[in-house]
This record gives sequence, C-alpha cells and structure tokens, in this order.
Amino acid sequence: MQEIDYYLSTNADCIRDAAETMAKVTGKSIYYKNGDIIFPADFATGKFKYHELAEGLSVLLINCTFYYPIKFVRTAVKSNDYHLLHFNLTAAPVIVNKASGRVVDIGSDWKDAVFYSSTGKGVELTPPIGAPLRLVLIIANQTWFARNFRPDPAPFPGSKLEAFGKGGAFQFTTNLNIKCLPVAEEMLTTSLAESIMPVYLKGDVLRLIAQFNMALMADKPEFERTAFETAIRVMQLKERVDQDWINWKKTKDPELPIITTAQAAKSCHTSKTTFCRLFWEIYGMQFKSYFDELRLHVAAEMLASGVKPLGVALQIGYKTMGGFAKEFKRIFNLTPVQYQGRHKPKQGK
Repeated sequence: MQEIDYYLSTNADCIRDAAETMAKVTGKSIYYKNGDIIFPADFATGKFKYHELAEGLSVLLINCTFYYPIKFVRTAVKSNDYHLLHFNLTAAPVIVNKASGRVVDIGSDWKDAVFYSSTGKGVELTPPIGAPLRLVLIIANQTWFARNFRPDPAPFPGSKLEAFGKGGAFQFTTNLNIKCLPVAEEMLTTSLAESIMPVYLKGDVLRLIAQFNMALMADKPEFERTAFETAIRVMQLKERVDQDWINWKKTKDPELPIITTAQAAKSCHTSKTTFCRLFWEIYGMQFKSYFDELRLHVAAEMLASGVKPLGVALQIGYKTMGGFAKEFKRIFNLTPVQYQGRHKPKQGK
C-alpha cells in the first residue's frame, strides 16, 4: 500500500498539490483540472471535486471508487489553522487512524460516521478497494468558524462542544444525524453549472454544520447498522424512480414505471414498515404521496404541452378521468382542463 501525503486548506492549491503527489508516488497519469482530480480508469473512477465557497470556507466532494491500494496521510500542523468536518456516506469500511493511535471505521454505520479534526492533529485514512468512497469534507479556517459556528454557550463540562470553546487541536467522531443524509447525498450527486454550484453548496454546507451542532448535543446513534444501509438504499431507490420518470417522458413507453410502496420496500430489502419510517424520516412525506405527486407533475407537463386531459390520464396510469381530475386538483388546486387552459402553448396567428 502506497502512502499519499497531503494537506488541506480553503485554497484549491491543496488539491492541486495532492494530485501531483499521487501521480509522483503511484506513477499514474493523475492530474488536477478546475477543482477536479482526474484519475486513469485503472486507478479510480468517479468524483473527487473541490469547491471554494466563500473566504475561509471550502468543501471537497468525494464519490470515487479506488482500484489501487493507497492510504491518505495528513501530518499535523502546529498552527492548527483549519477545522475539518467529514460526513461519511460510504457503505463499506473506511479506516481512520487518529492521532491518538485509535483506529476507527467511519464507514458502514451511523455510529462514528461524522469525523471532526482540526489540522493540529494528523490522520491517516484508508479508502475501500472496489467500493465507492462517499465523503463530504467541509474545510473552514479559524476566522470563518469562530464567526459562523455557534455551539451551546454553556456546554456540559468535558463534552465535545466544550472543546470548541478552548480552540485547541483535537479530533473526535460522532454519530450521523439522519437529517444529514439527503443533504450530503444531494451534494455528492448533483451537477450544476460551475457558476451556480458554490451558491448551491454553501447552503447545504451550512445545513450540515447546523446538524453537526445538534448531533453533538444529542450524541447518540439513531438507528442500528442495518438501518443505515437501508437508508442508503432508500435514497438510491428514490433517485432511480425520479430517473425512470424522466426517461419515460422521453420515450412514452407503454409500460409505465409504476412502483407500489410494497415493491419499493422489497427492492430495498426491508419491511414495508421500516421502509415507510425511513422514507418519512429522510424526506418528510410518505412514499405513496411522493410517488403520486411525481406522477402528477409529469401529467402537468403533458397538459402544458397540449396533450388532452383524458389522454394524459390514461397515459400515466389512471383508469378514470374522475379519479385523475380529483388527485390533480388536490395538488394544483385546478382541474386538468383549467390547468391546461392556463398553461398550454399559445397558437400562432
């Protein structure tokens, strides 16, 4: 296993230097381009992307599968200039060697899946081989963190929150808050124009920091390991369902991408009760409500394009116009005919 020495800061030079080090150590054609580290396919595939969000604040998004045994080694820096906050969504072991000598697996579970370190403490991280390393790493300098992070003003003596007030070099793990999951997942999978991404990501970074603060105050696991793995599958299923309907709009395949709650639970290898609970915890709504609204928004697009209401109802799987009209009005406060009258394309003269 080859070791990759790196450092982190709120300037993209740290990632450029990391790419150069990886290329030198491994002998592979690895290079930096516009915030990305570009790997040859036999070394790694996926995203390794750095974004500068504001003065003193950056984020590194890793959704990358390594095929080459490496260990990332970050040496302690006495100046202790930066706070590093790792949110791990990897469903495989990710081994971290802390400065204290303690070895921690921050993958595979809710427990210890959030890892905090200041740069005054060193760390070694070993990514899994052949399985995606999925990590959101927030980097903030001392000035930004002092100005924006507001922990409990009277933390319990000896608690992790109290350590922030002392400003020294320290590191610890804490448990992943389920509210972080959809935020971090979206950050790892969303692609927008470079001009938009920093604004989009900054809002998500602030939400994760807020959830981190709440997790420190609670600091207890929410679910067992099996629930963590199932939650990941629930989010991946939702992404597939969204994509299935996007594809259907293009092809109008006679076979609709209909999925019931029971089928969704089965595809996630869990019970219907557990699936419904996790979907509600993550998205704040029942799966059936989400699916019905998704289908009706597709219907709205079809109505706006000029397809007749009865044709829309039949194409998206409703057996009667009455049932379709009732559900459509519940979401849009208009009947399909009224909606089309307001939104259909204007005819040329």
